[in-house]
Amino acid sequence: MASAQKYLEASDWAAWIPTLFEPRHFLTLTSRDYVYHEVLWHRYGFLLRKVNKELFGNHWFRRGEGLSWVMGIEPQLRGVLHIHAVWDQNRVPYDLIHSVWNRISGYAWVEPVTAACGVADYVSKYSVKGGMVTTYLARHKQALLIQGSWGS
Repeated sequence: MASAQKYLEASDWAAWIPTLFEPRHFLTLTSRDYVYHEVLWHRYGFLLRKVNKELFGNHWFRRGEGLSWVMGIEPQLRGVLHIHAVWDQNRVPYDLIHSVWNRISGYAWVEPVTAACGVADYVSKYSVKGGMVTTYLARHKQALLIQGSWGS
């Protein structure tokens, strides 16, 4: 997966995220027990593959399709890591997300985005304080950015 990590202030993230894609869904993904960043990252990748296959079919990656997303990992108050993510698709399979994440990790909360900047702030505010923020753009989104058709 081609991903780019940026080391920016939270306000910079909040301004930058909506230039990549229009945020459509906000996810909070928790774990029942403490897991390392790598394990949580692996579980998130598994969920993404399942959702992308459901939305775009078996060959989604080869065709340059798939979700574009921004994801931040941060510790909860109880010390267990959890994920905040923003996805770009109008329609996502809520039932699939809940069943897969509940089976492999913990609890999933998915909701439509109503204020893009507020969500970007939330994804990035704790992550820049020792957490991690990662972005991924599907190839069709990357092409639009290169051509100057998306964002500013």
